[in-house]
Amino acid sequence: MISFVNDLRFGFRLLRHQPLMAGAGMLSLAVGLGLNVLLFTLANAILLRPLPLDGADRLVMVQKQRETGIARDFSYPAFDHLRREAADVFDTVAAYGSTSAAARGAAGVTTTLDGEWVSGNLMSELGVPIERGRALAPPDDHPGAEPAVVVSSAFWRRRFGDAPLAGQTLTLNEKPLTIVGVVHRSFRGMELGRETGFWAPIAQMATIEGRDLRNRPTTSWLSVIARMKPGVTSQAAQARLVPISTAFFGPLGGPPHVLVLADGFQGGSSLPARLADPLRLLLMASLFVLVIAAVNVANLQLARAAARRGEFAVRAALGAGRARMVSLLFADAVMLTAPAGLAAIGAAVLLKERAAALIARFGQPVALDLPIDARVAAAALALTVLAALIVGGISAYLTVRRPPALDMGAAGRAAVGGGSRVQRALIVAQFAMSMALVAGAALLTRTVGELRGADMGFARNVALVDLSLDAEGYDTPADVHRYFETARTRAAAIPGVEAAAVATIMPLDYGGSRATVGIPGYVPAPGEDMELNTNRVSAGYFELMRIPVLAGRVFDARDAAGQPPRMVINETMAKRYFKDGNAVGHLIRLGETPNEVIGVVADVRYRMVREEPRPTFYRSFDQAPIPFGALHVRTAGDPDARLGEIERAVASVDPRVPVSRALSLERQLDRNIADERMARSIALVLGAAALVLAATGLYATMAFSVRRRTREIGVRMALGARAADVSFMVVRQGLLLVAAGTLLGLAGALWAGRAIRSQLYGVSPADPISLAGAALILAASAVVACWLPARRATRVDPVTALRDQ
Repeated sequence: MISFVNDLRFGFRLLRHQPLMAGAGMLSLAVGLGLNVLLFTLANAILLRPLPLDGADRLVMVQKQRETGIARDFSYPAFDHLRREAADVFDTVAAYGSTSAAARGAAGVTTTLDGEWVSGNLMSELGVPIERGRALAPPDDHPGAEPAVVVSSAFWRRRFGDAPLAGQTLTLNEKPLTIVGVVHRSFRGMELGRETGFWAPIAQMATIEGRDLRNRPTTSWLSVIARMKPGVTSQAAQARLVPISTAFFGPLGGPPHVLVLADGFQGGSSLPARLADPLRLLLMASLFVLVIAAVNVANLQLARAAARRGEFAVRAALGAGRARMVSLLFADAVMLTAPAGLAAIGAAVLLKERAAALIARFGQPVALDLPIDARVAAAALALTVLAALIVGGISAYLTVRRPPALDMGAAGRAAVGGGSRVQRALIVAQFAMSMALVAGAALLTRTVGELRGADMGFARNVALVDLSLDAEGYDTPADVHRYFETARTRAAAIPGVEAAAVATIMPLDYGGSRATVGIPGYVPAPGEDMELNTNRVSAGYFELMRIPVLAGRVFDARDAAGQPPRMVINETMAKRYFKDGNAVGHLIRLGETPNEVIGVVADVRYRMVREEPRPTFYRSFDQAPIPFGALHVRTAGDPDARLGEIERAVASVDPRVPVSRALSLERQLDRNIADERMARSIALVLGAAALVLAATGLYATMAFSVRRRTREIGVRMALGARAADVSFMVVRQGLLLVAAGTLLGLAGALWAGRAIRSQLYGVSPADPISLAGAALILAASAVVACWLPARRATRVDPVTALRDQ
């Protein structure tokens, strides 16, 4: 160890005399390590970091297995039944549901604040960390309890600063609640990635939202989280849920509900499952970048080792063995990688928030706690050690594999030929790995282009304004209809607006609404899910969105309040449930109410650009208005240019009604494909980093080759070689290396395409345009990297070269 410390000191003195080479090596490693540490910081927060709750490793989410997939929503009576009956396997069963409310600010400005309804036991029994005050407790969730609320640390600092907690209130939907506590900044809510601003007891829903869902056994809206008792296995808990589920859901009718358990250490967020595969692939790609960077530095080290052949020969003559040489070379590697590892951690600290901005949750920027914790520090250390092993291992193996004493006589002689075969092989390997990364980035870039250009079945020049009538004065359907009709009329009167309509579901908004239907004459298969997608739309909606009418008619003035209930269905629903797709005139039951099908329209993609058509039906918003919806406004030009006027027109109807969101359909599309855009952006960064590192390595190798071949080049030029011939010789040598790397990397590119197949859309994993584009990019970078050494070679003075050698 003492000897190795001395080697470190000696290596430091050498690097101090070669600052340019040392700086280039450290920068290469810092880029490779920094990208890896940054991506691992994101992966740690999304995939590995648990919620800061007591016994997080024993938390499970209770979910329902259905024909169409997993559903995690429960009614309040179902949750209450589960809490009472499963006390023998769970020590805590709690529930929560997402919400948002109009929060009045300190200056009287109303904004929309995201929140969560929570059962009274959630905070106290799960151990939600509290910064000041207290957590919500079971007594707060009783009818008639004093309205209480807990707020987030970020909201408290933004709104109240350092004010004392006592006496502070929060006004939600014009209803004041007493703030009893502030959660610690490490807790952002039960949904990973969602910035929750307040937590209120479920019992306060009737006060704040004017509705009470606690007595509706078939209205599912709560997520259920439980903590298993110590020693209870998931299999035992799962078996216990069977009779509990049968006892509750059996009398309600409908398909059976099979309750299943999922890991709950991160709550019930879909973010980890959705991003697990992309993040793993990106982490693997970032390791490629690190290997390229390490190989790049190893190439530089070989050049330095060649210059030190005389030194090693003298050391060997004085009795130094190969182990001593290896120690010297590994000391050099450590001197380069250790500072680069520290720089990587610093880069992760500085850039982690910007990197998190690339990730979205249902189109919204995520809110993540991104600490550089022990797990991240351990990963940074392991990656730094790996880089040191690659750099030192390659340098040591290739330097000491032959007796150093053989270099004693060659130490001062110039070299003839194209340079070390090993260096050339490393360049080929770098460009092979770069080919895979650049091709992957090209595939993802093409995917985003295909998604943006996809035919979704409706017009694109549309502005969307999301509204929720939580203010007083909208207690009856007539009041709600009057507001939306006035807003629609005023928006339609704006110059440049072609049409305006209302729908409760925005296009490409991830979620939606579902309702169970009964179709006379159609017998569902055992366990078949008859809960279908639904939307409420006003008259003029289909014309505005340019959704083709395939049969019958769509809603108009004949479908007003007081008229018999009617519906319009999509093509997929008509073909699935009606013979030959002839659905017009048939009746479909919603509960016990028959609805006449008056028309069939073409399929559209409401939730996701990627989704396959699903059975969907539309109800008339004018017949049965509800107090929330999105104003859809089609414009003659760019919808973004009209958003300000549309918002002002809406505000003129009732300034108390907040605009939750206002955006164009194109921006909504970008939010819908946020995951693909994130993968593309990170892949482009990784591909660009790999390309720059590989090109830098090629430049360093070719420059070193030109320096070693100065005498040869001088002889060639003395014998009549033209500058163009010398330049072509150098560039040709580099391009041959890159061509070999590109061909070898083609197999890696095809593997990368298959690995990201699930992320692609409209593009084959072996897309020839992407592969050809990647190859051209590599060739262009090679020309640039070889041009400078080639230019230097043409300036060699034959007389000077021959005299100096």
